[in-house]
Amino acid sequence: MHLGKAATPPPNDDLEQFMDPAMAKKLKKQSVADATDALMALSDPNTSWEKRRDAAHYTVGSTGIVGFNQLSVQLSNAEQAAKDSDQATLDLCIIELKKTLSI
Repeated sequence: MHLGKAATPPPNDDLEQFMDPAMAKKLKKQSVADATDALMALSDPNTSWEKRRDAAHYTVGSTGIVGFNQLSVQLSNAEQAAKDSDQATLDLCIIELKKTLSI
């Protein structure tokens, strides 16, 4: 693996293989709730850039750890847009996040 590149998870690599399925389901549910909270912060123009960045950053980890890779990448892109104070790019990220979260 090269530095800076995420490894692709092996096929059928699922959290339930490594822990109690009920706990894995709970973690996944919480991760979606975290992503929804981050989306609300990212969408609020009254929220500071720093708080938007922090909300996205926190959720990148929680979504990635449970295997929601696409969502994690989208949140990472939103985090970068917030770091750059780039509203146009952040707006595009928000659209993609809403699609992924079916909001």
